[in-house]
Amino acid sequence: MIAVAFFSLAEHRAGRELGSSTAVTDSKQTLICTYLSAAVLSA
Repeated sequence: MIAVAFFSLAEHRAGRELGSSTAVTDSKQTLICTYLSAAVLSA
């Protein structure tokens, strides 16, 4: 899960640099899913 979070942040950065709102939005969704997965696994 930690690797996915770093990948999401890298995708967000790349999306901003390229001006791709799709990549930025996808990276945010991936990060939210990572947080939800961590919450479920820790409960």
